[in-house]
This record gives sequence, C-alpha cells and structure tokens, in this order.
Amino acid sequence: MTMTVEVPADAEPLSFAEAYRRKLADGWESDAAQQGAVAQLSQLLTALRREGKPATGLYLHGPVGRGKSQLLSLFMQHVPGAARRAHMHAFMGEVHARLHGLKGSDPIKLLSKEMAGEFRLLGFDEFYITNIADAMLLGRLFEHLFKEGVVVVATSNWPMEDLYLNGRNRKAFLPFLRLLKQHLNPIDLADGRDYRRREEEGWPLYVLNTDPDEAAVRLAELFERFGGARSDEPQPELPAGLTAKGWRGSVGWFEFAELCRWGIGRQEYLGLVEHADTLVVEGVPAFAEGEADAVLRFVTLIDICYEHHCRVVISAPDYPEALYADGPVVTAYRRAASRLAEMQNW
Repeated sequence: MTMTVEVPADAEPLSFAEAYRRKLADGWESDAAQQGAVAQLSQLLTALRREGKPATGLYLHGPVGRGKSQLLSLFMQHVPGAARRAHMHAFMGEVHARLHGLKGSDPIKLLSKEMAGEFRLLGFDEFYITNIADAMLLGRLFEHLFKEGVVVVATSNWPMEDLYLNGRNRKAFLPFLRLLKQHLNPIDLADGRDYRRREEEGWPLYVLNTDPDEAAVRLAELFERFGGARSDEPQPELPAGLTAKGWRGSVGWFEFAELCRWGIGRQEYLGLVEHADTLVVEGVPAFAEGEADAVLRFVTLIDICYEHHCRVVISAPDYPEALYADGPVVTAYRRAASRLAEMQNW
C-alpha cells in the first residue's frame, strides 16, 4: 500500500516531538533507543523545512516489535510537502507496472523524475532484499531518486551490512549498499523494548492441528464465523489459477501447498487480497532448513496480508516461532512470526 500526504511547509516544527509525547501519555513505553530515533527524526524534519539545503535520510533498524513502523507513521504525518509511505511489495509492484508503460532509452531514469515530482520524501517500511533482480532495480531507481533530491527514511529488521547477506551474487548488490550508506544514516533500535510481544496466551486465529479432527472442526467454525454460514459460493477469478478449498463472502480457505509450494509470489498475493478480507491457510508445516523458498513465499504472503489488513487464520503443528527456528531466511521469518502474533486480535 502506498500513501501520499501533503503537510503545509509552515507546520509547527515541534509538532512531531509533541505528538510523540502524547503517545507516551497514552501508553507507549519509552526507551533510550526510541528517544534517540525521535531526536534524529526531529532533526530531519527541521532539515526538510530548510528550502534548498540537502537533507540526509535515515535507516531505522532492529528486531521485530521495536516500534519502527509506528515511529515512521508518526513521522510521516509531520513531513512538510509531499511525502509517500510505501511497503516493499506494493512499491515493487508499482515500479514494475509503471516501467512497463514508459518508453525511452532509460525508463528507470524517467520513472525517477516522475516520482520526484510526486513526493519529496519516501518512507520505505520493512525494507529488505531477497533477490538480486529487486536489488539491481531498486539500486538504479534510488540512485536517480537521490540525484533528484528525494530523501528516504527506511525501516528494516536488518542492519545495512546484513542486507542480502548470504544472497546469490551478493557482489552485484554492494554498489547499492554503498549508495544506501551515502544517503541514509543508520539508527539502531536493537536494544529497545519489544512493543509487539503479547503477554497473554490467547491465539484465537491460530489452530494447532496435533489433533486433526479437532483442528478441522475449529477451522470450519472460523470459516463460517468470518464468511457466514451460507453454502459455499463460487470463488472469484483468482490470480495464477489459484483454487480455494472453500470460498464464502470475502473469505478464502486454502491449503498451504496451494499458496506456497509452487512458483507464485508477490503479484499473485496482491491480487488475492483484492478479493479477500480473510484467508484461512490450512496445514502450515514445520519447515526444514532446505525449504527456504516455501518459507519466503509464506513470509511474503503474511507481509502482504499484514500491509492490507487481511485477517489470516492458520493451522499448524506448533506456534509460529517453533516452525522455523534456524535456516538461511530465519530473520525474515521471525518478522512474519511476530506479525502473526500481532494479527491475533484482528
């Protein structure tokens, strides 16, 4: 999801800090790492108000649940001029679609000029790289955006040095990494408090399938609760020939293998959430180390559902953190596991 907002250039300079203090009064718990981030974000807002002077972007990183996205949301409300907030999957989909419609010898340069005319600041939430094709495309686009004077504020679970750390042909990614270091100052939130972790044990949208018969009954109950008790309706025309096990209202019931065991990805999941406000995903497995591709598809699915506020009901043999405890994409998976915990109250 992308969002463009306009804030008057003469907005009160202290409004961001004041809004943060109000959040603290409403129950946000402060820590030293978060306060440091607020100070640097406030300094960036001051720099953005100085017409004609370049401003350096920021890169907020740390484990899941440290308040990075909430800080970005608050910051975006106070940016003077045009600003856009984007999530990785939606932004990449938009870039591919817009490039397809551009003619000329350098469509990426043309797109960067278009985007620079639309926003002065890009808030890039949940930044990460899983394939070299995305890295090369973003690298060229960001190079031109920076030349056009666009400022980037990004959030990520990874320090810059760890982006695409064990990826294929990582050497080709290093110029992009150097570019990020040039234009974004890092802010480490790793030592902060985990604001997302739930203390209570309730997982109302998560079904343990250690007893298959009991799990099947529970999934059917949740399917009827969110989709209605009427008989199954014909499923809408879904992307990539996906077939639901059941469809009611705006609720689709899928086997895990149908969604994550074959070559579909970001665009298909984006198309799926256009039709569904709830997905039932049956039979999420305990992943083996060699199943990184399936894990990444699952992560992408959860990311997109989270970004589009699509409720997810899961059945699995254990709770999320235990399904994939180690492996080459474990950091990305931990973010998805944390999001599944947060989504239980949706």
